[in-house]
Amino acid sequence: MIRLGAEYSVTGDAELSLGAALERRIGGGAGRITETLDEIEAGLGSAGRAGGSEPREDARARLLRLSALARSRGDPEMRRDLSRLAGELQKQAILTLRRADVVLTTLARVAVRDELAPLRFDALVIDEASSAPLPYVVLAASMARSRAFAIGDFQQLPPVVASDGEASRRWMSRDVFREAGVVGEAPPGELALPSPNDRLCAMLVEQYRMAPPVRALVSDLFYGGRLVDARAVAGRPGPPEPLLLLETSSLEPTVVREEGSRWNDEHASCIVDFLQEAARAGVDDVAVVVPYRLQARRLWRLVRGRLGRAAPTRLEISTVHRFQGREKSVVVFDTVDAPPARSWFLHEGRNADLPRLLNVALSRTRDMLVVVATREGLRRTLPEEALLNRLIDRMSDQGRVVDARTIREVGPGLFGSSGVECF
Repeated sequence: MIRLGAEYSVTGDAELSLGAALERRIGGGAGRITETLDEIEAGLGSAGRAGGSEPREDARARLLRLSALARSRGDPEMRRDLSRLAGELQKQAILTLRRADVVLTTLARVAVRDELAPLRFDALVIDEASSAPLPYVVLAASMARSRAFAIGDFQQLPPVVASDGEASRRWMSRDVFREAGVVGEAPPGELALPSPNDRLCAMLVEQYRMAPPVRALVSDLFYGGRLVDARAVAGRPGPPEPLLLLETSSLEPTVVREEGSRWNDEHASCIVDFLQEAARAGVDDVAVVVPYRLQARRLWRLVRGRLGRAAPTRLEISTVHRFQGREKSVVVFDTVDAPPARSWFLHEGRNADLPRLLNVALSRTRDMLVVVATREGLRRTLPEEALLNRLIDRMSDQGRVVDARTIREVGPGLFGSSGVECF
């Protein structure tokens, strides 16, 4: 098994990298690379870097160093020898990859790594396929001899694309599930789901993360009610109120637009109060997910200023786009929007990606979902039937509604009576 890029990853095993595998092959004498490098080193009169306290150079680093030395000395013959050796090293890298049973890489590296270009694989597996741009998918699929599998969630985030041109929308913003017809196009406010009779698509419906009340909410809003709980989830202990709506209307929140983004100080202050109560109850695995980068920035500043080290130890604050693939015990979703600003970003009629963004924000939680919103304000800035209003109605009916002004009074009861490790 070889992972391209493992040597640059904090979490990657360097022994799985192409460089490590190539060094093992070269160490066995492949291509006479080590011997040739030794001969060139002697010819250039270089002492090398194999001894002392410095780490031993790999073949690629050694080749680069000797090439620079040959250029500085104006030795054309030696430069030709080194150029031939670079070709041999590339050949051995390709042979190393061909011998691997599994090659792990990103789609971007498929496009730029010369070692991958001549390879063909028995099968291709694309993970997080909903966020894979179609040109990358086509390129990767062209390297598979017989089968290609796309694995991902059709209701998670699509590819992130800066351009809004027609060609970009057609070829860069569209995901493979919709391009292949697995999921059809649906008008705003309606769901497009894979057919249960589709023999080439399996929709996985048993979920292992969300508490049952959160699962029911997410399932009904985004998956047509198809999701069910695994046995381990159904019997898992949790907080007394898995669904919590922090109602901010009494704070008369307002939104400020700046730098093409938005922030809401009343919401930020209310969230910090909630985080303080969570930390006091011993709940430290918390995420605050927001739609606007300025709100994330101001929240971090407020948390550091008011809570400091008293904040939940594993607190994360980020925009929705940065939180895909993550999970937390408690997730706080801040809607941010309030009058007088119109909620265009949080209106699926104007932002077709909103259902998928909202799904990511809500489905990252294991135990407790908290939505911070002003019901009155959003009803003035969004159509009554808007997805966000339907979410808030559902939270109001099936969860607990807390006036944001009272969070410090009711806070201890939100996390159970046992205090620390209450989940």
